Amino acid sequence: MSGDESLALAEVSRAQAVAAKVDWRAQRYEERASLLTLAVVSAPFNAGHARRLLAEYQGLYPHGLSAAIEASHEPSRVRAHESYAEGRVHQFLGNAALATRLLNDAYRILVRIGHPFRAALAAKALYEITHESSWSQAARMQAAAFPNCMVAQKL
Repeated sequence: MSGDESLALAEVSRAQAVAAKVDWRAQRYEERASLLTLAVVSAPFNAGHARRLLAEYQGLYPHGLSAAIEASHEPSRVRAHESYAEGRVHQFLGNAALATRLLNDAYRILVRIGHPFRAALAAKALYEITHESSWSQAARMQAAAFPNCMVAQKL
């Protein structure tokens, strides 16, 4: 493991420890959504734990998104965030077909609603899974608006 990976693992471990102390049911959507982000960053290091974080998030919405979320947020953005997180977790669990479907859904939504940075992340993940050059091109195209970001520089 490189020094950067060791540092990343230490930071993810710290975030997981903090998250374990949070009463997620007492939080609003914005705070609950951090479970999705934590699942995404945890997946490369511990896909099983990332899956448990997703399950915890999904347990907060057993009947789908609440009416308050549907009314106060663009539901497409929320669905894209959920699909991206679930897709990345399944990517690291080795469920390539499911990950591809979820990430493709996220990508299409993100492009449609004008979130090019997140669309670039989804396309990059799709390229990692499929090795299809069209996803690498899509990632570069979406990241073009952010030429100095690390994602754009790694494409």
